[in-house]
Formats: sequence, structure tokens, C-alpha cells
Amino acid sequence: MRRSKNIPFDPVTDTGIVLHQIITLAIWCVPNYYLVTKDHYNTERLLPSIGVLAAVMFCFYTFQLAINRPNGYHYAMWIKLVGPCGSIALNYFKNQA
Repeated sequence: MRRSKNIPFDPVTDTGIVLHQIITLAIWCVPNYYLVTKDHYNTERLLPSIGVLAAVMFCFYTFQLAINRPNGYHYAMWIKLVGPCGSIALNYFKNQA
């Protein structure tokens, strides 16, 4: 949203956004780790799932930074592609149980 409104990169605000995403990922990981390991339910898929979610968040942020470049609207389309691909990958891990 910030890039589409031509708000320039601000180290304090953007670092806060990245930290918020990392904290959100950690909050998601902790209960899932205990739920998965408690019943030994598909523990070998936990780390790849966390990696996929982290990669999706990384791609979202990276493409958002590139939106202000010439023809940056193309990066918005990549964001729309990354989300479903991440969802497909996470569902793949879930269905391998």
C-alpha cells in the first residue's frame, strides 16, 4: 500500500513492518511446533512449511519495494501469483500426511 501511494522507503517504518511480519511468523510457528510434535504428526513437514511461509512473506515485501520502479505494476502481479503458489505448497505439505 505504501509503495502504490509513492511513499518513499523509510528505514524506521519499513523495518517495523518487517519485524511485525517476523513476529507474526514466530507466533504462528510456536503453537504449530507444539501441536505437531505433541502427537508426532508429520514433523518432517514442519520446517518446509515454515520455510514456504517465510519465503512468501519475503517475496511479498521484496516485490512491494520494487513497485515504485518503472513498470512497477508488474511486480504487483507477481505478488498476486506468489500468494496462491505459497498456498498450493502449504496444502501439498498438509496432504502428504
